[in-house]
Amino acid sequence: MKFIRWKAIIPTVIILVLLSIFSIFCLDGIIKKTIIKTGESVFGARVDIVSVKTKFKDMSVKIHGLQVADKNDVWKNILEIEKIGFAVSPLQLLSKKLIIDEMITEGIRWGTKRETSGALPPGKKKKLEKKQKEEEEKDKDSATSKIMASLKKKAAAEANNLTAISNIKEVQKQVADFDVKKAVDSDNLASLKEINSMKSELAEKEKKYKAMADQIDVNAKSKEITEALNSVKDLKIKSPADIVTAKEKISKLKETQESAKQMLDQIKTAKNSIAADFGGQEDFINRINKLKTADYDNIMSKLPIGNFKTGNITKTLIGPACLNRVNSIIRYIKLARKYTPKSKKKKVVKKRQKGMDVVFEKEKEMPDFLIRKIVISGTTGGNGKDNKKSFDFSGNVFDITSNPLLWGRPTIARISGKQKRQVIKMDLEFDHTKEIPRDEMSILLTGMTPKALGMGNMGDVLIVDDGEVKIDTEFVMVGDDINSKIDVNITKVKMGTFEKENETQKIFRQMMKNIKAIIIGIKLASRKDDFDFKVNSNLDDILKDGMKSLVGEKMTELKAKIRSEIDKQVAEKQKELLGNLTGKKAELLKNLTSKEQTVSSKKAELQSKIDSFQDEIKNQGKEKVKEEIKDKLKGLFGK
Repeated sequence: MKFIRWKAIIPTVIILVLLSIFSIFCLDGIIKKTIIKTGESVFGARVDIVSVKTKFKDMSVKIHGLQVADKNDVWKNILEIEKIGFAVSPLQLLSKKLIIDEMITEGIRWGTKRETSGALPPGKKKKLEKKQKEEEEKDKDSATSKIMASLKKKAAAEANNLTAISNIKEVQKQVADFDVKKAVDSDNLASLKEINSMKSELAEKEKKYKAMADQIDVNAKSKEITEALNSVKDLKIKSPADIVTAKEKISKLKETQESAKQMLDQIKTAKNSIAADFGGQEDFINRINKLKTADYDNIMSKLPIGNFKTGNITKTLIGPACLNRVNSIIRYIKLARKYTPKSKKKKVVKKRQKGMDVVFEKEKEMPDFLIRKIVISGTTGGNGKDNKKSFDFSGNVFDITSNPLLWGRPTIARISGKQKRQVIKMDLEFDHTKEIPRDEMSILLTGMTPKALGMGNMGDVLIVDDGEVKIDTEFVMVGDDINSKIDVNITKVKMGTFEKENETQKIFRQMMKNIKAIIIGIKLASRKDDFDFKVNSNLDDILKDGMKSLVGEKMTELKAKIRSEIDKQVAEKQKELLGNLTGKKAELLKNLTSKEQTVSSKKAELQSKIDSFQDEIKNQGKEKVKEEIKDKLKGLFGK
C-alpha cells in the first residue's frame, strides 16, 4: 500500500482526534463560560446555563436552560430560554466568518421567579460596576447617555413627589382643624367689597339726581303760571271787539302751558332714570349672591383637598416606572448600537514577501457575523406567574449582523400570540444600514393581568390585584431623538391589599374601592436638550373624588360653616344697603312727584282758563251771527 501517504494521513487523524477530544471535554465549557461572562457584563446580573452541547460533525450548538437575572430584582429573571439551537456554516468559518442560517429558540419567558438569587458575587459586581463606570465616564457626553441621565433624574423627581400626597391622614386633620372664621376674612370677601362699592355708587347717584331735581325750579314755574293767570283775571269778552284781545291772551297762556308741559316731561324723564339706575332690590340681591358664591368657591379652593390637581397623582404613581422602562429600552438599544458598530466597505491590502495582492470585497461579501433567521417560541407564563391565564407566542427575527451596512438589510422581528381575549403582538425594526440609525418598536398586549405585566404595584400605594390589561406602545429612536407613546387601559379592575398595609396604603385603597377601569396615556419625547414627558389618566379624578368621599362628612359640615359665616358677614351690610336703596330712591321720587303734582295742578288751571275763554269766544260768535241775521230780516220785510 505504497500509494497511501501515511505522513499526511496520520497527522490529519491526530488533529481530528484532538479536535473531537477538545469538542467533547473543553469546547462546551468554553462556550458556556463565554456566554455567561458576556451576558453578566451586559446585564449586570447573574447568567445561568444548564448545559451547552456542540457537535463537530455538523457544526451545531445546543444551549439548554438559559436564565438572565434582573439586576433590579435579583429574585426574578428578565429573560429565560429553555433551548437554543443552531448550526454554523463550516465553509464561512474558513473565512473567519460566523454565519448562522437559522437559530431555534424555544421556551422563552420573562419576569419569572428564580429559585436562587441573581445577584453577582460582591467582588465580580464591584469589578463590573467599576468597568461600567469607566465606560459611562468615557461615554457621558454622548447624546444617548445624556438622555438616559435625564430619564433617571426625572424618574427620581417623580418618585420624590409621592411624599406630597403620601400622608392623607394629615389632609383629613387639616380639614377638621380648618379655621372658618379666619378663612372668611371680611377684608377679602368680594361680596362685601361690592356692597361698599354699591353704597358709594348709590351716594353718587343720589347726589346726581338731587342736583337734577334742584334744577327743576317748580316755584319759579308756579309763579310764572300764576302771573299769567292774573294777567287775564279781569279780561271780559262782551263784544266781538274783545275777541281779538282774548285770542292774544289765550296764545300767551298756551305758551306758558307748553313750558309747564316741558317741565313735566323733564320730571318724568328724571323719575324714569331713577327707577332704571337704582333698579330693584332683586337686581342688587342677585349681584351680591353671585359674589357670595365666588367667595365660597375661592375659600373652598384653599382647602387641603385642592392640592390634588389633575395629572399630579398619576404622574407620581406611574411616572417613575414608565421612565425607568423607557430608560431600559434606550439602554438595550445603546448596547445593540455599541455591539453593532458602523462599518464601511473597504479595500483590503495584504502584503506578502513577494509583490502585493490587492483584494476588494465582492458585491456579495458576507459580514463577519450573521444570523439570517431566528425562530422564536415561548409563553407568557412561567415560574411565579399566573399560568392559568398564560398563552404561547411565536415569531421570527431576521438579519442580525455585525455589519448592517454591508448586509444592507435592517433587523426585523415579528412576534405574535393569541388565546381568546389575550393577544401579544410585537413588531420591531432596527435599521442601522444608514449613517443615522433608526430603531422602531410597536407592542400590543391585551387581555393579560396587571401582575403578569409588572403593573400590580403602583407607586407603593396601590395594588391592582386583577384585571384585563391592554397596552399599546410605540417607540421610535432616530439617532438620539426619541418619540414614544404608551396607552394603557385596565378593565375589570380588582384592587388588592399590601401584606402589611400602612395608613397611606389603606386610605388609597378606600378611595379606589369602586373603580372599574384605569385609563392611562403617556407621551415622552426628547430632541437634543428638549425633554417632554406627559401623563394623563382617569386616576386623578377618581382619587380626587375618593378623597372627597373619604372626608365627605367633615367636608359637608365645613362647607355649611363656610356658607353660614359668609351669609352672616354679608347679611347686615346687605340689609343696610337695601335700606339705603329703598330710602334714597323713595325720597328722590317723592320730591319729584311733589313737583310734578304742583306743576300739573298749575297746568290744569291754565287749561281751565283757556277753555273758559274759548267758550266765551264761541258764545260771542253765536251772538254776532244772530244780530246779523236779524238785521238782514229787517231789511227784507221793512220796518
